[in-house]
Amino acid sequence: MAHAWKTYESQWAAMTTSSDPLSFHSIPWPMFSRPSAPSSITMGAISAFLFSQTHSTTQTPKERIRDALRRWHPDRFGRLLKRVAAEERPVVEEAVGVVARHLNELLNRQPIRQ
Repeated sequence: MAHAWKTYESQWAAMTTSSDPLSFHSIPWPMFSRPSAPSSITMGAISAFLFSQTHSTTQTPKERIRDALRRWHPDRFGRLLKRVAAEERPVVEEAVGVVARHLNELLNRQPIRQ
């Protein structure tokens, strides 16, 4: 599990510093296994990945969610979306929206004092 998080982080770093084209399958989604479609991105899978005790142990769950929201908010992800091929862009947009909605729901479920 720690390896999955390190891979996710390094792929994000590479993706944000590169100008290479992106596709649904090249984006590091916040899950242990790559989704096959937006419908396979679930809150449970995102939660298991974000809240794993094998990484980010100094952060609260709320901090982990907020960090993820900084990446996955559709307005912020828009700069990367420009690099996705036009025919694949709607699927990636939908998937980013799914991730953002799940993250917001996870944030709303967190205790107020944390």
